[in-house]
Amino acid sequence: MNTPFDEPRQEAAPEEAVEERQGSAYLTKKDLRAIGVVLAVLFVLMTPIYIVLKRQAQKAECAMNCKSIQGAMLLYMEVWDNQFPPAYASGPRGEVLLFDGKPFTWASTINEYMSKRAKFRCPAASAEELVIAAHPYESDQQVPMSYGMYLPRSTAALSSISDPARSVLIAETSNRGARGTYDPHPLLGLDGKPAPYDGFAVGWDTGNRIDWYNTTQSSDMPKAVTRLAFYNTASGDFQARGASRHDGGIHVLFVDGHIETVPPTAAAARYLDVGGDLTGLWSTR
Repeated sequence: MNTPFDEPRQEAAPEEAVEERQGSAYLTKKDLRAIGVVLAVLFVLMTPIYIVLKRQAQKAECAMNCKSIQGAMLLYMEVWDNQFPPAYASGPRGEVLLFDGKPFTWASTINEYMSKRAKFRCPAASAEELVIAAHPYESDQQVPMSYGMYLPRSTAALSSISDPARSVLIAETSNRGARGTYDPHPLLGLDGKPAPYDGFAVGWDTGNRIDWYNTTQSSDMPKAVTRLAFYNTASGDFQARGASRHDGGIHVLFVDGHIETVPPTAAAARYLDVGGDLTGLWSTR
């Protein structure tokens, strides 16, 4: 009696088995087109997310740089009787002295106290915005920087600051009006011409020095500070929603060590009366 188990099994021909395996091992042109479409869609969807994450990472790194600058300042001041370093090496009239074409700035001075993991350059700053400062010891090295010291803090004693929590020490800056930043009074070199770098210092729309005793009219008083990394402000128009190095503004480091992000309108300077000191963020005391 025959059963199904007694019937001979029909094996696929070797050629057919090979063809079946080959057919499943390769993608068709239709498959490749579908994959390409999916990848393109993913790229379009992920690009904005990548940009946002990159900006956030740059902003966080910039804040870390500012915190490290504050730590380096403290170490320097422990040695130098609680005085801030000079903003830059200067001539008798405030001219920028250059060493092999580079200024010796406050960052050059405190470079040895700076954390090795931090920099004087914000990762979001473009190359044209950078100051290339002199290295304190090695002439063949340099200190790229995108932060500036507020000029009244240059060589000032910590005890002379009346409100450290509301007095700016360091702010994000841009060099020589790069990217349309506000710099109506570039710092000059010994030859009387604009120096190649001035983004290491924050000045005023009335100049880089203020003669308080001879200032007799309100029109002579500063209305805004200069060289902050607020883009397209060359005309002196600081819009609340203007473009900045970071979303929401730039970092400023206060004398007491805390950091804030301020909008373009923070560039405005205020004063109590004619001939009086500036107040607010840009207090001169």
